[in-house]
Amino acid sequence: MRKTVAAAQIALFALLMPLFLVSVSKAQSNEAPQQNSTDDNPPSRVARLSFIKGDVSFLRAGLDQWSQAILNFPVTTGDRIYTDKKARAELEVGLYAVRLSESTDLTVTNLNDQIMQ
Repeated sequence: MRKTVAAAQIALFALLMPLFLVSVSKAQSNEAPQQNSTDDNPPSRVARLSFIKGDVSFLRAGLDQWSQAILNFPVTTGDRIYTDKKARAELEVGLYAVRLSESTDLTVTNLNDQIMQ
């Protein structure tokens, strides 16, 4: 009896598998081709705010509203950091640290594996 049930299951699997594969291939062919632009990819290198003292503001690239900076926030190309009077901040980028004194407006213009500007 078990051999008959197993044989029936194998036969059913053999009959249904081609139908499944055809439906999967049709579904994939109906999808729009994926466009992998560099804008969709995450940045290859980021800095992080490793120290904040006082009022430090942050402006994400492409936005127009400043927000309060928070510790360990990731910073990448196009982002801006502003330290108010009596404020300090530090960015860590790998082995390097960039320290910002009071009344500093920093714009990260280029940050990748080869360069930090």
